[in-house]
Amino acid sequence: MKLISTQASNFPEFDADEDWSYDKIDIAGDAFAGEDAALEAFAGEIRDGLRAELAARAGSAVAWEESTLSVVRSVLEKPNALAAIQGTLRMSGVFSRKPAGGRYVDLADATDLVESVRIYTMFPQMPSPMPSPSATPENLRGEMATRAERMRQSGRDPHVDQHGRVYTHISTPNVSNTIHGVYLTLDATGLLDDIPPALDLFGTKEVEREWVSLQDLKVLDSVSDPKPTFISGFIVRQLVAEGVIDVR
Repeated sequence: MKLISTQASNFPEFDADEDWSYDKIDIAGDAFAGEDAALEAFAGEIRDGLRAELAARAGSAVAWEESTLSVVRSVLEKPNALAAIQGTLRMSGVFSRKPAGGRYVDLADATDLVESVRIYTMFPQMPSPMPSPSATPENLRGEMATRAERMRQSGRDPHVDQHGRVYTHISTPNVSNTIHGVYLTLDATGLLDDIPPALDLFGTKEVEREWVSLQDLKVLDSVSDPKPTFISGFIVRQLVAEGVIDVR
């Protein structure tokens, strides 16, 4: 992993004279080198397939979608793209190896992953003003608890920003980038004999799995969705609306 530093002045929410920066962790290109040759090769096939798929879509979308496709294509060309894709496959758990041998889902059964690709843009409602980087945990929790009321009092629109861009979720009280999410979906019906493990971000350490229904998470209803708790509610609703997730 490696640190990437970004200046606060790059974000319109901050004043131009803000002189601090924030760091984020990015995956290194050799993060999983040599750990699973077959999975690494499969990740390469997915990368090549996504390149071809997005190239085929070029020129057939509106300006905003073209911009999104351009951003995703540029990310796929980065040296660490292969590691990022492999990390996603590893973290899912479904391609990990069973203790007795073999994988929970064989790589040959997932050749249609590229065809399932969906790209969604998530635009966060960030705090305004932004808390200082030195804010205490209590201050940050207070920001979350009082944001709605402060927005109401200030007249700030809770649904769109000053440029008319519609928020898809409520961010935590920190810098939250606009995210272009690339989603690959796998129908594992009939492919899984055993429940795969829940794994950490690197797909190496098994963690406790917690089963919670979409109804209990309240993500199917955009009005009651607790976005700070379940930030991907927007994505789940899109997948349900498109029939990718069956909630019957």
